[in-house]
Amino acid sequence: MRKIILNAVVCLFAINASSFAISAESSPSRDELNDVMKVHASEIAAVIACKDYLENGEERLTEAKSKAGRVLGKMVGNQAKGSEYASRILVTVNEAKPDEQLKAEFDKVNLDHSVRVAKCAQLGKVRTSS
Repeated sequence: MRKIILNAVVCLFAINASSFAISAESSPSRDELNDVMKVHASEIAAVIACKDYLENGEERLTEAKSKAGRVLGKMVGNQAKGSEYASRILVTVNEAKPDEQLKAEFDKVNLDHSVRVAKCAQLGKVRTSS
C-alpha cells in the first residue's frame, strides 16, 4: 500500500522545486525545498488514498494541506507562497489518483471494508507520527 502511494509521489515530482519561484535571499536550495515538498506530498497522497476509509477524511486532508503550507511558508519566508506550494502539491497529487490506486489494490486482494479501514488507520498513524 505504501509502495503505491510512494510511487505516485515519485511520479508527481517530475514537477520539482525549480518550477516554483523562490525570491528570499536566504532561501533554501531547490533540493532542500523539493525534499520537504516530497514529504508533504507523501502525507497528502496517503490522506487522499485513505480519506474514504477514515473518520474525518476531508478534515485530515485540509490539515495536511495547511501543515504543508505552514512549513513551506516558513522555509521560503512567505506564507502566501507556502500556501501556493501546498495548493499545487494537492492538485498534482490528486492528478495521480492515489485513492483509485489504493482501492484497486485492495480490490485485487479482495480485502473487506474493515481491513481497509484498519490498513488506512495504520498508515495514518505512521504518517502523523513521522
